[in-house]
Amino acid sequence: MEKDTYISVLDLNLPPGFALPAKYIIHAVSPLYVDGKHREEELLRACYRKSLQCVEQNGISSVSFPLIATGGFGYPKEEGMRIAVDEINAFLLNSDLLARAGEGKRKKMKHIELFNIKLSQIRIFLSVVEFGGFTAAAEKLYMTQPMISKTIAHLEEELGLRLILRGSRTFQVTPAGMKLFETWRDIMQNFEDSVISAHAIEEGKAIQLRVGTGALDPKDNPIVSNLRKMRTIMPGIAIYGESKEMSALVADLARDNLDLIIISKHMLPMLEGLDVEWSVLLPSRLCVYVHQSNPLFEREYLEFSDLRNERFIVLSPEKDDSYIVLLKELAEKAGFVPQISCYIQNETSFALNLELENGVALVDSYTDLQSASIKKYPLDVRNDIIAVWKRDRDQEAIRVFVSLFDTE
Repeated sequence: MEKDTYISVLDLNLPPGFALPAKYIIHAVSPLYVDGKHREEELLRACYRKSLQCVEQNGISSVSFPLIATGGFGYPKEEGMRIAVDEINAFLLNSDLLARAGEGKRKKMKHIELFNIKLSQIRIFLSVVEFGGFTAAAEKLYMTQPMISKTIAHLEEELGLRLILRGSRTFQVTPAGMKLFETWRDIMQNFEDSVISAHAIEEGKAIQLRVGTGALDPKDNPIVSNLRKMRTIMPGIAIYGESKEMSALVADLARDNLDLIIISKHMLPMLEGLDVEWSVLLPSRLCVYVHQSNPLFEREYLEFSDLRNERFIVLSPEKDDSYIVLLKELAEKAGFVPQISCYIQNETSFALNLELENGVALVDSYTDLQSASIKKYPLDVRNDIIAVWKRDRDQEAIRVFVSLFDTE
């Protein structure tokens, strides 16, 4: 190479591919690895980033990278791989490269035999996306992680689509994968519902009521008791229950996967935009639960202002964003800003974190967490348990169920 053609670190050259099976060659100079303290990672990331920008700017639809800098330049291979995967995945999420590559593939694409795709493959894909990774899905489905990964790879091959971008520290669902997730989730739910409905019809049960609740203890529970009474009042009814996180209940009601959901009244803002009716089933007050290790445990009663120095165990905003709104409103009225100890994913985790002494919990009185080591303090704040249903899904069974609470 002539002197005037030398390029420095982070500079690029894009000569033609000459005799190589490539249209172009990207000449990118990577940093020399010294000890990791001389901006090596920053420079290597920028090297990938500039190369990918070059791909984007020149309308290139496919590119192949060596593991830059891990040869004679001495960059540790494991770290070099991590950086390569991170930068390439980040680029793909914001680029139309996959779409351009897809255009080329579609010209050569063979017919996709959709009937080769199995329901078990779809179920595994939905679980991977829902639980946010291969390992979590494997645990939930009692399968091995390699089997989950192999199933997704086979599904991608069958469809001719990239569904998930994965790396050592990266898990991202592609836009195509998210589209299939949203569509297939409803299809699978409808499929399961159709099988249940068919069995109900064969058994002579023409009326069906699908009810969703949060975590419930069926023993001596008035909601469960009244659902059982429904079988006597309406002999031809089939009642099915689902216990889910609150955000999932709202989503299922919106998609007509449930006829009726039972939630706390503070969650009504989550239903904004849906044409719903609701009715109070059980009067309830907010309560504060305190572990015996907390000095407040010795108090006979508490007001919310007494909690200004406490840390709160709270539901994740992703699961119930109305909960954190309620907590902040109560704290503002009491003249303080609430301190958050930890976010939890479901109601059943309140008791566990109380026992771990992670703070206090604000829960309605219907969710009873009281034990020998946990004390309940009712507050003068109503938060009733309500039944909610969509107006266009109104039916006699819902009215009968709600009326059972009116007479108690």
